[in-house]
Amino acid sequence: DLLVGGNYQFKPWTIYIQHPDKPDGFIVKITITDNAVMTSGGYQRFRTLKNGKTLSHIIHPKTGMPVNSLKSITIIGKNGAAADALATAFFVLGNDSGSVMLKKMNTPYSFLSVDKDNRILFSCGLKNKIEILDKQFTILQCTQ
Repeated sequence: DLLVGGNYQFKPWTIYIQHPDKPDGFIVKITITDNAVMTSGGYQRFRTLKNGKTLSHIIHPKTGMPVNSLKSITIIGKNGAAADALATAFFVLGNDSGSVMLKKMNTPYSFLSVDKDNRILFSCGLKNKIEILDKQFTILQCTQ
């Protein structure tokens, strides 16, 4: 999680989103100014069962079970606390319902999500602000 203000040498800040499968790698580079960047995912805090299955630390409030539909979700917006809450809610809801939630709320927040099949979905407002760094990921069309 990060909050950036202003710019660096009159240029936007460059933010890297951690690779969910390679702790020392990055999947996306984002250029932004004056925003909070909050990422939720199950790749840093999880539990591995004896059968090898991993369980996320994010729990679905209705089922009480760990949520594993996404690898990560990043929310970008002016308010860090709101972006953090939206990231967790989006992670629980998944891509379809999460993007609908943001649209219905008419929020000024952008998102970038990575699903279990290494597909990236993002807000169209980020189209010229992101660069995919790992070619194993497929870019889905942007969404409003």
